Amino acid sequence: MEVSMYRALWALLRPYRFVLIFAVILQAIAGISSLIPWVAISQIALSPVEQGNTWVIIAFISGVVWLVCQTLALYLTHQTDNQLCYQLRLKILNKLNRLPLSEFVYSGKEGIQKIVDRDVRLLHQLTAHAPADLAQLFVVPITATLILLWTNWALMIFCLLPLIITIYLFRQLRSPRYQSLFTARDQTMGNLYAQYAEFADNPLLARQYPNRAIQLAVTQALSAFLVAFNRWINKIGAFSSLTQIGMSTTLLTLWVIIGSLVVPTSVSLSQMVLFILLMHSITAPIAAMGHGADALNHAVAASERIRHFLEQTEMQYGDKSLQGAPCAVHIHDVDYCVQDKTLLSNINLTIQPGQLVAIVGASGAGKSTLLQLMARFLDPTRGELYFNTTPLPQFSLAGLNQQVSIVMQNTQPMPCSLKENLQLFAPDATAVEITDYLEKLNLLTRLQQLPKGLDSLVGHDITLSGGEAQRLAIARVLLSKVPILLFDEPTSALDPQNAELFFQLLNQEQRTRVLVTHDLSYLCHADTVILLEEGQIIAQGTHLQLSEHTPQYQQLLSALEDAA
Repeated sequence: MEVSMYRALWALLRPYRFVLIFAVILQAIAGISSLIPWVAISQIALSPVEQGNTWVIIAFISGVVWLVCQTLALYLTHQTDNQLCYQLRLKILNKLNRLPLSEFVYSGKEGIQKIVDRDVRLLHQLTAHAPADLAQLFVVPITATLILLWTNWALMIFCLLPLIITIYLFRQLRSPRYQSLFTARDQTMGNLYAQYAEFADNPLLARQYPNRAIQLAVTQALSAFLVAFNRWINKIGAFSSLTQIGMSTTLLTLWVIIGSLVVPTSVSLSQMVLFILLMHSITAPIAAMGHGADALNHAVAASERIRHFLEQTEMQYGDKSLQGAPCAVHIHDVDYCVQDKTLLSNINLTIQPGQLVAIVGASGAGKSTLLQLMARFLDPTRGELYFNTTPLPQFSLAGLNQQVSIVMQNTQPMPCSLKENLQLFAPDATAVEITDYLEKLNLLTRLQQLPKGLDSLVGHDITLSGGEAQRLAIARVLLSKVPILLFDEPTSALDPQNAELFFQLLNQEQRTRVLVTHDLSYLCHADTVILLEEGQIIAQGTHLQLSEHTPQYQQLLSALEDAA
């Protein structure tokens, strides 16, 4: 698993490898240059006064080289980070446009947000800082160790003892023995983020049902995180403290002084000064990587999740189109399953051009899923859907958009002007057509009262209620010239008066209309009523036929009448 994660990382960084390698080389030069001033200081302490200026000049030049190389290296890595994150977000956006709707249902809002935002941001540590940190980690300690070995090998070996113990303790922290603690900490933290997001999205429910449902889930997630975090701290706290002490400047300085007294070789003042200065240069990169190890591991894991997301199976489109001509809808032996759960089974249905079809059934019967299959937001697990004789996957995306349009439940307007919202599916719609539909849906008067009229920006100049947003979505679909109109509970947010206006408008349409509805007053107007139960069509016919001969339909009508 770990190998595949690093392969995923390497694949993501492929276009930027040359720049990153060049940045690593620059950082290596900067790391070596950063050691020279410390050597110069020790030599100044040893050299006659007249030779001190030479070492000052050397220290100055090396300091300039360090500054230039490190600045350029960090500039390159941060530029790479900006480009990588930008390109990744573009790829993710394009991928989102080509994924079936089931992927969004499976991942949920939090899962998609984690990929698009959090995981991409986690790569910052990986691309902007890790190359420089890794160069520092290897080049600076090795170079400093070689210098100190050449200066006084016995003292250097003595000074390595606390470092070896510290590295051993650090490796123990990262051993498989403690990985379950890190995993539990990260998982509970992720769950806590998700529950807080749900809590923030539903403050009214939390207020209405205190200490239950959403609020209870947040409390439980917080408790689980605290337990996991405390267990993590209790297990690794001592090791972590010892590693910090082992690399502290105070301990290393004391260790150098003790070493100068006990090693068999003589130690001069300049050597002692050099050891004190360079021992810090050896431990600082190791300590930095110790602090950054968690961020680096998170970034590597994020790169694996991003790679997996970008490799998800996309919806494939052909090149066929009916140019918006009226067509029949044929559904043949269709099954649809999600994670071993069957939502639709053995669906066979034909809808002729111009028909008005109502789909009814209990909650969870598969009504919305059937509409989404017709719009090709989803592909069936088995079977095929056709417009006339052409399978839906053979249509181009533009060809599909010319044939079918859908109003989903709880639809939200786009954050643009009202006019742009209405023209999304009908860019050539005239002002007369727009005004006509808005008036028929009882929305024109409300929008004309706005100072900017239809040029008002949604969310800025106007905030639409649920019913207004639903009527705006209905007007947008009706303005389109597509021959197949799909509606999923189109009156769920409408009052009875506006619902009646919608049904009157729908009756005047000559296009194919398929709607999921529980409105008793409208079922009798449908040419065909389709009754779904547990993902299967158990009856279809007119309202009168089903109400006389189908017990399940009679029970549904009874339940709807009681609810009304």
